[in-house]
Amino acid sequence: MPFYTTGLLSFLFLLLAHFHPTAAATTLTNNFKSVQKSTTTNELLALGHRWRIQDTMGTSGKASAWKLDNGQLKQSQGTCSSDHNSLLLTGGSGHGWSDYCVSIKILPDEGGCANYDIGVVLRYVNEKNYYRVALRRTSNTYTIDLSKHDDSHEGASKKSTITTSAATVLTACVAGRHFSIFRGTTDTTATPLFTYKDNDAQYHNNGAVGLACRGRPCAFDNDFVVSTPPPPFVIDNNNGDPFYVSDGSGTASIDVTVAPFYQHGDSVIAYVE
Repeated sequence: MPFYTTGLLSFLFLLLAHFHPTAAATTLTNNFKSVQKSTTTNELLALGHRWRIQDTMGTSGKASAWKLDNGQLKQSQGTCSSDHNSLLLTGGSGHGWSDYCVSIKILPDEGGCANYDIGVVLRYVNEKNYYRVALRRTSNTYTIDLSKHDDSHEGASKKSTITTSAATVLTACVAGRHFSIFRGTTDTTATPLFTYKDNDAQYHNNGAVGLACRGRPCAFDNDFVVSTPPPPFVIDNNNGDPFYVSDGSGTASIDVTVAPFYQHGDSVIAYVE
């Protein structure tokens, strides 16, 4: 997309002219494979990963049972009731990080249940307020869902139908009001499975992160990784050299490529100071 500016470009923009895409910076990693044994729930919570459990079990009345089992993280308690819901959280109590990406490999275990979901939690404030991104089975339909929990209401904000419940990497990114969901990759510069913008006046702008399991025992593999969102744009022309405009006059044409993460409409406005 072309972008035009007039006048003297600031030092800030001269720096941006050298900007190139970089890998997302990792801020937290929990390597489940580093624990090659089985643990109890209490042993898991004592391992220093700063995990905590939030059960919202409804009428099932059963506490969850999170543990490490030879390199996998598992929640082994469950029924086919969607009331059986458990979250494993990290990153502050009530408030925490704001903009980040979360990735994990999910291992669905249907076990004869027609309804369940397994995934990640974003911006968890309390048990009634958070975002949830999950692989969900409803009867014989499988979807990747982004849902917003707001007080006592859970709304399906966005979903994409998939054909299988096979094990897959799930990556969810949030920045401001914008969400991008990826399946099968941790590459946040790839094209998302879908994007979403929460336009509600009241939206969850920060909170803890974690994992979600509902309706069935769940298993997760590989690392649980929290990283920074991808860079918003790349300047494509001028061979990386600074742009100079004559003092007080003139124009410069700049080609800017916006990362798919931030493409939530037909047009994008870029501001230069």
